[in-house]
Amino acid sequence: MGLFKVNHNNIMGKFVEEAGQYNVKILPSSVAKESRSKKPMLVLNYEVEDGDYAGGQIRYDNLVWDDSNQDKKDMSIKRFNTILVACGAPDNYEPNSIQEILTSILNRHISITVDWQQSDYNKQYYLVVKGYGAPLDGGSKPNGVKRPDDNSNYTNKNTNSGFSNSNYNNNQQQAQPYGGDGAPIDIDDSQLPF
Repeated sequence: MGLFKVNHNNIMGKFVEEAGQYNVKILPSSVAKESRSKKPMLVLNYEVEDGDYAGGQIRYDNLVWDDSNQDKKDMSIKRFNTILVACGAPDNYEPNSIQEILTSILNRHISITVDWQQSDYNKQYYLVVKGYGAPLDGGSKPNGVKRPDDNSNYTNKNTNSGFSNSNYNNNQQQAQPYGGDGAPIDIDDSQLPF
C-alpha cells in the first residue's frame, strides 16, 4: 500500500487556466517598487474568490507611473484612477504616493478582466489584466479561452510551490510523466529541476 493516491484536486496553488472576468481580492503580496526604467510602479497579485478557479492566483499586474510628458502622465492618472474607483475610493481622494495607493487597495475586492498576451521578452503567453471594475454580481465568468499552445516548452520557476498561473503549461499530454500507456519515460538527469 502506498503513502497516498495522487489527486489533481488536492494541490498547492490552483491555476487560472482561462481568460475572462474574475472576482478577486488584491493580495498582500502586492508591492510598490521601481520599474526597470526607474519609474514608480505597483505589482499587483490577485486571488480569485469564486467559481471554478476560486483560490487561483493571477500575478504580476504591473502599473507604472510615468510623468515624463503630459500624455504619459494623463494615461498614468487614468490607469491608477481606474483601479482606485474599482476599489471604492471616493471622488476627490488625492493620494500622495504610489505606496499610499497600494496601502489603500490591499485586500480590496474587485473584478478584473484578463486575456492572454504574448510577452515581448520570451514569447510566452501570460494572463494580463485588461480592465478593472466592481465585483460581478453573478460571480466570476471564465470565457473558455485557454493559453495558446506556444508555451509547450516552458517550465515553472516562480513561486514557493514551484508553480505559477502565469507560467503554467496547460498542455496535459506533455505534463503527464505517468502517461496513458503506463510505459516509463526516460528523462536525462540534466532535465530534472533539482
